[in-house]
Amino acid sequence: MLQVLRLMLSLFILCLLSIVIATHIGNRPQERDAIAHFFDMADDCDIAPCFLGIVPNQSSKVDVYRLLNASPLVDSVDPLQDDIGESRLVIPWNGTQPNFMTRNGYVTFSADFARLIVLDPDLTLGEMLLALGEPSQIHIMREWVSLRYYDSQLVVESALDCDGAIFYSQVQVIYRPRLLQSPTNTINQGNILDAC
Repeated sequence: MLQVLRLMLSLFILCLLSIVIATHIGNRPQERDAIAHFFDMADDCDIAPCFLGIVPNQSSKVDVYRLLNASPLVDSVDPLQDDIGESRLVIPWNGTQPNFMTRNGYVTFSADFARLIVLDPDLTLGEMLLALGEPSQIHIMREWVSLRYYDSQLVVESALDCDGAIFYSQVQVIYRPRLLQSPTNTINQGNILDAC
């Protein structure tokens, strides 16, 4: 009898905790809208993918420097050399960016053109799903999940934490057009919850 009461109490606490978390995340429509707007800043571009006016495979290094230096969100930019010989330009935020962007992003280059844009927001997989909605495609690869949004041509990647915290895993947002050109690429397409 005591075990049954403990089990019921545990289930009640788990349900209550789930409701509180869902309410906390779900009742912030302004924040969800701000997240969606930040990652879909298509105002600066006519084509996707695009972030702060930078279009992978089209924007030259000179264009990227100019666009980042002109952005009200970005501090001065410094080029770095990547380990594999590919140049990388760090996107250092200046303090006016949204509060979920605490870590610097970067742009990589190939043949003097932007190849991809990588952002590391302080957001979870659940928060990104709530903000961006259902992805066009979900790819599950061993310990990783990749949410692909074809309209904005962005990819949200996260480690799969199957210990009950799948939707609380930190994400990385990648603007990478070549990856999204073929919607027939269906490597382990499925449901995130089915992966665990």
